[in-house]
Amino acid sequence: MAKTVVAKSTDTLCGIAIREGFLNCNPLRAQEANKAYRTRELLAGDKVFVPDLRKTEEGRPTTDTHRFKRKRWPEPSLRFVRGSKTKVAAADATLTFLNISNFVTNQAGTSGTAAFPNGYGFHADADADSDTFKVEVVSPDGGAKIKVLLEALKPVYKADGTVEKWELFSGAEYAARKNEVELVPTKSDAKRYRSRYLRLVSDEADAAAVPAQTLLVTTMSDGLAGEHDKVEILDQHVRASYKLPGCKAAAPVCTVRAQLPVGENRKRCRIAIHVFRVAPGGALVAGLTNRALRLRVLKWFRRAYAQANIAPKFDGPGIEVLDPPWANMIAIANPHGSRTLGLSASGATSTISFDLGRVSQGAVLDWFHDTSVTVNLKPNMTPKAVCDAINAALPAGYRGRVFPNARKFNDLDPSCDIVITKADGTITVIRNEATTDLVLAGAGNLAVARVNLVNVDDSDADSEPTTPELRKILRSGTSADTRIDYFVIDRFASTTLRGVSFLASTHLPADQRNPAPLRWAGIMACNTTSGKVMDASDNLPFTFPHEAGHVLHDRFHADAADPNGPTEMMSGGGTTAANAANATKRICDDPIQVNYSQYNPAQPTQGAVNKVKVAATKGMRTRGAQTLEGW
Repeated sequence: MAKTVVAKSTDTLCGIAIREGFLNCNPLRAQEANKAYRTRELLAGDKVFVPDLRKTEEGRPTTDTHRFKRKRWPEPSLRFVRGSKTKVAAADATLTFLNISNFVTNQAGTSGTAAFPNGYGFHADADADSDTFKVEVVSPDGGAKIKVLLEALKPVYKADGTVEKWELFSGAEYAARKNEVELVPTKSDAKRYRSRYLRLVSDEADAAAVPAQTLLVTTMSDGLAGEHDKVEILDQHVRASYKLPGCKAAAPVCTVRAQLPVGENRKRCRIAIHVFRVAPGGALVAGLTNRALRLRVLKWFRRAYAQANIAPKFDGPGIEVLDPPWANMIAIANPHGSRTLGLSASGATSTISFDLGRVSQGAVLDWFHDTSVTVNLKPNMTPKAVCDAINAALPAGYRGRVFPNARKFNDLDPSCDIVITKADGTITVIRNEATTDLVLAGAGNLAVARVNLVNVDDSDADSEPTTPELRKILRSGTSADTRIDYFVIDRFASTTLRGVSFLASTHLPADQRNPAPLRWAGIMACNTTSGKVMDASDNLPFTFPHEAGHVLHDRFHADAADPNGPTEMMSGGGTTAANAANATKRICDDPIQVNYSQYNPAQPTQGAVNKVKVAATKGMRTRGAQTLEGW
């Protein structure tokens, strides 16, 4: 009896025809009701008219058993699978999403160091990577081998940023994001075909490492804040398609397709970039541009963190341009929290004194003396008590903000800073600071943070901003504990240093943890002895993602002695200068776990660390959870 069938997204005209008992789609294509489907693929919800089958009769003796073989069966289908060691192919589960692989592209196994298999059938080493997948086709036509086209699909966005649909990339972008893979019959079913193990990868070097078994799903970012920057890796889809050889209609009719999203439990990481000017109102340090900074985030951060199903999202000011930090912060007892003696060399009450002035912003920056401040010190004052005393002594029109720092491990007290500003917003600068206190007169115990953006003092900086300059930089912009804030300078005093990150250190006692805004943050140099870091080039592509990884993971480096340590993005040996399949860009996930160092909460010795074996993707998504939001 004739009927109407409502098509599913995976249906084809030939598929419906074979399901209903026809040899091919010709009888259905001939129907006037189906004329819209003669030149296009079926869509979910299409109504297909199925005519009556033409019946014939075969005369056979009723006393015998007769076998009739159905021609051109089974119904064609296509799906993504993982494969298994014990199940027959038909019993394997159908995948509902695909993930970017965390493995070095040409490696596999539970150790992550075996060769990636290129054969068909089950292989334990390939199966160890839970992100590998296969394409399966059921074809009624049989044959020794068939080919399936894999394509990455680009998201098309609505005005509100949600995805409206997916379409093919175009031109060279499309050519890089497709792959024709070969399938062979499975052992359990001659008409069920499987590909080799396949992987999704997020950059061209990985795609080139195993070209027959990878599909590139990557960025289009150009840093220009247009349509190309919007295209997320984790918004893309992957489509597989197979044209039935028995169908005489031109493509796309009777092309079997399956389509899956990229990424599981996707998260966005909130990020703000703060970049300094060379001079007030002038150009950015190191000749940087907003475009260059956007590109570093939207190209390389996206590519690296796609394997953890994390993508960046500009938050707060997004990219904030700042004038150079002014010298208006006094640091007391940096970094070890010494207390005052309260006496001078003559035995008199000790003091702290300094001048406050204004800066005019004409053609020449001039400093004008405004007032002088002298503070009497008592014995055994903590650094915070000293800052409070300075704050209380400020003349009318000035105000101070007191910032106790984290206590340095086994020290008795933390150091403390006070930032002094003028109530009317006039730029304030401190000069001629001095003390007669026999303790605070020691090196570093009284300092004004004078930041030189081409020579920033990074002494002993390791997850904590140990110098007044570093802390002044971090207090210069609009920061928040719910995102990652990175400040961009020209260079550090240690010219090999590319960046330094300041952790929440949640596993340390509360008073040893960096206070806001000295946590969930970092400082990046642009110029280093290894070349540029934050410009628009691809030099040191994983350095900024690496530094952000410290903040997200709340840990230090991957152990270089670990078999997988040298290719971890958090490698202790530093990030590689150029991208490659074996570059420092992996974020390990089960079953691969890597030794990472972190502060020892017990602190048996000053700054003691221990090692923990972790799956870094999980650590970043849990320890960095307050910087992440749902998709």
